[in-house]
Amino acid sequence: MSNRAQKILDSFPKAPLTDVADDLLHQANGKLDRKRKFTIGGQKSMASITADGGVTIQLKAGKHYRLIKVLIEEFIPHFVPASKILYVGDTGDKWGYFDEAGLAALGVKMDMHGKMSDVVIHYPAKNWILLIETVTSHGPINAKRREELAQLFAASTAGAVYVTAFPTRVDMARYLTDISWETEVWIAESPTHLIHFNGERFLGPYA
Repeated sequence: MSNRAQKILDSFPKAPLTDVADDLLHQANGKLDRKRKFTIGGQKSMASITADGGVTIQLKAGKHYRLIKVLIEEFIPHFVPASKILYVGDTGDKWGYFDEAGLAALGVKMDMHGKMSDVVIHYPAKNWILLIETVTSHGPINAKRREELAQLFAASTAGAVYVTAFPTRVDMARYLTDISWETEVWIAESPTHLIHFNGERFLGPYA
């Protein structure tokens, strides 16, 4: 019980019962008003991201949005510049951006029964299609998920690159044993670095 509510109850029966009820109702309405600041029409407020090329992506505000925003603003320019965003999923079963024609041009047809990755990017310079999972409420690309994505994008004419994005290294540590080999990990707090779960392919000295 809040201190305010306790004080109101302590005043009973000094205060008339109707006054006590009015005060409790006022307190409850105040809390509801504060919650409503973060909603519009009963839904979570929306936030937008403007990517290179003028693409505008609308997502529900929250952790998912914040991680994808950093991904678009930091990961893409640094690792896959001049890429084209083809898909960005929102929380639940909705999407914030979907370029159906762009996916079709790569031989990919949207399967409504298949679970898309959170973000799909085409990197024309090397003809890669990046399948990115952003970890804010669910897990990384594990072996099972990697196989699911491989099947979902089997018809793609671009080579698939599997990336899991985490907000921090602490978040990554929680899922370290689940991350699949032959995938990449990107961490928002260290945006200019990648972790390669690819074995001997990257073995060698630094210059």
